[in-house]
Amino acid sequence: MTLVAVIAVPWHLIILSRKADRFLNEATTILSTGSEHPGIVKISLKSGDSFRALLEHSCCSGAGFDAVAIQTSDGSIYHSRNNYCGEEGFHAAMTEREFGSLPELENYLLENGYTKIGQNTGRQATAAT
Repeated sequence: MTLVAVIAVPWHLIILSRKADRFLNEATTILSTGSEHPGIVKISLKSGDSFRALLEHSCCSGAGFDAVAIQTSDGSIYHSRNNYCGEEGFHAAMTEREFGSLPELENYLLENGYTKIGQNTGRQATAAT
């Protein structure tokens, strides 16, 4: 006799995960091409480098998921599912640290749940704008 175990997966969680993945892909495209978008948060570092981010937050938009895509001025791209409860919360969390350089920012991101997705070196010249 074969015993088959069925694991109940809440479908809404699968759908929300796919929506978050779609958001991160679209946000990465927007950031990588240098496109302007009203939701882009821009932050400068002490070194003169910078990063731009697009966020989705379940508590503010009602999207049901949290997602953050970041691109630094050297073209590095990071994703996370962190919740900052709005652009203001993200900006406050990132500026209170006063990052001195991109390596310092990268260390922080990797230690706080971000995944480095890749490097878009073609974007480097416009990331600081």
